Amino acid sequence: MKFKTPQVIVAIAIRTSFYHCNEPPDQPVKAECAFGYIPCADDSTVCCPDTVGHVFEWEVFRFGEPGGATNSWNDVTIDDHGAVWAVGKIFTDSINLEMAVYAGSEWELRDVQVPFQDHFTSPALFTINIVNDSTIWLQSDLPIKGNGVDWKLMDYRDSGLPDIIVGNACIYCVNPGSCIYAGYMGRILKIDNDQYEFLDSPIGMTITTLSVSNGKYFAAAWNNSGDYMGQSALIYSLNGEDWLIHKQSSTFYPGVNSSDPGLIPSTIAFDDTCYHATSYGIYRFEPISGYDEQWFNQWESKISGGTVYEMSGNTKNDFILYNGDKTIIHYDGYNWWNYRIEEIEGGFFFSSLCFKDDMAVISGTSTSTGEAVIVIGRR
Repeated sequence: MKFKTPQVIVAIAIRTSFYHCNEPPDQPVKAECAFGYIPCADDSTVCCPDTVGHVFEWEVFRFGEPGGATNSWNDVTIDDHGAVWAVGKIFTDSINLEMAVYAGSEWELRDVQVPFQDHFTSPALFTINIVNDSTIWLQSDLPIKGNGVDWKLMDYRDSGLPDIIVGNACIYCVNPGSCIYAGYMGRILKIDNDQYEFLDSPIGMTITTLSVSNGKYFAAAWNNSGDYMGQSALIYSLNGEDWLIHKQSSTFYPGVNSSDPGLIPSTIAFDDTCYHATSYGIYRFEPISGYDEQWFNQWESKISGGTVYEMSGNTKNDFILYNGDKTIIHYDGYNWWNYRIEEIEGGFFFSSLCFKDDMAVISGTSTSTGEAVIVIGRR
């Protein structure tokens, strides 16, 4: 199925140099470098050419009929070949579609048919994790495993586990057969070669992001309704099985540091360290040493409105934040740069962000037209 020719937008980055006022005490202040240059290393006072860069060329793609049923791409990812994958629900006159793949020329839309009891069903999909060329894990109300064409419902209830759902879960897979699903009401499901186990969770709020570095797991959770409305937490595990609370946005959970860090909606992990956004800026947490300090405040990192909905990137010196209101923020190891995607007409409900190598992908829904939207940025 073909769609209208995408709009192409060239974003011009303007960089302003500044000193990092809040580096950890074991690192010297970095050099202040001219435009086009950054410090040669984390602790360098020498400037080198900036090969990372903030400049992206953007394409906006829209799916579904304007004014009809609300379409959505709930999650996006980029595979090792540079192809973009999206999952959600797109409504058409003849068939509903749950998956799209873009390898650089045109979108291929797919109907995901999953065997269930004595028939096939096409469930709305919330999450995708591509392990390799032949193994893809999806999340609807229940986990789904397949190869991009054929799918199997991984119904853990058949193994005697409680009839509860993980819901709109985050997925991390150690290998094609071993994954962690973390989602609704803090539920954490371990899948290991068709064996299922619900792990003890220290929280009862919905897990929104899950990031892993060298076997260390970090998850952010928050609720905007129900018994835990307005609360959020950062939890972690050193082995993927035993989970602890590191911090929370209220004193509801006893025995944890009572200082309120503000909303904790997202995390990203590099080199055994969790970088997490709060209402007051970007913090970094090292679970082995216990080090947890503010890395950048909200003004230095150009965070507006106090919320970072998702973080994705290549290294701690090359990642992107989605700040809401169609705005992304990129960090190149020295400067923060923000860009508002004005080409998305009307309102925009954000769903997902993925940044890999030199490509950034954002998905969501136009609240003005009901179309699903994907924005691809190439550096």
